[in-house]
Amino acid sequence: MSTEIAIPEKTAEIIQRAEALREKALSLRVTDEASYTQAGFAMTELVSAKKKAHELFDPFVADAHAAHKAATARRAAVIDPLEKGERYCRDARAEWTRQEEEKRRAKQRRLDAEAAEATRRAEQQKREEADRLAREAATLRAQAADLEEQGVSEEAKALAEQARETEEMSDAIAAEPVETIIAKAVPVNVPIQIQGVSQRRDWEVAIADADRVPREWCEPDLARIRAAVKSSKGALKIPGVTVKETTRESVRTLGRAGQ
Repeated sequence: MSTEIAIPEKTAEIIQRAEALREKALSLRVTDEASYTQAGFAMTELVSAKKKAHELFDPFVADAHAAHKAATARRAAVIDPLEKGERYCRDARAEWTRQEEEKRRAKQRRLDAEAAEATRRAEQQKREEADRLAREAATLRAQAADLEEQGVSEEAKALAEQARETEEMSDAIAAEPVETIIAKAVPVNVPIQIQGVSQRRDWEVAIADADRVPREWCEPDLARIRAAVKSSKGALKIPGVTVKETTRESVRTLGRAGQ
């Protein structure tokens, strides 16, 4: 397929002429009123040459642009339905992946909650057993004290010893840490891999409340600021914005280029 496009005749000569005018302009040094005027004449000569270039090349550019539009329209007639089908399959797969991941996370949350509840029950059972033994030890001590008052020393000593051992058991159980029960991790579903299809994680971002977005994530609207300053003729003062007045010259063509 040929990629050549139609161009005006003597294009090389026209380019050389344009480059010569450029070099002539770049060689100028505006140091006084005379050179200032000379630079003005150079501007009119450049603008005139530029106008002639547009008149010469614009029809060729328009034809090339029309051909480009026609070709891209033909291409779109083929590509658009293919991309629509691709997007549908991509979105359907993404939705299925999202639902599967949500199921996995829900199951993981349930298992984590069950594990936390089992840990809590074990901790509660431990405390209840320690409290029961502590109460039992207190009862034995009270009984030993009663026997001691009654003069039954041997039996009192035996109950006191039993109370001491029971109390030690209660303290040991209370001090023993309960092992935290960890739920088994629910594996991530890995679908069958298809050659030529790969996945990567991505994140979509949307502004929910523009007023709450931190300053460092905001960008000033320079076009709006410029328009407002221009409308006020430079009188508008905006914090953090500097305004410098400049002068722009407009040049109109005078006769034919080079005359």
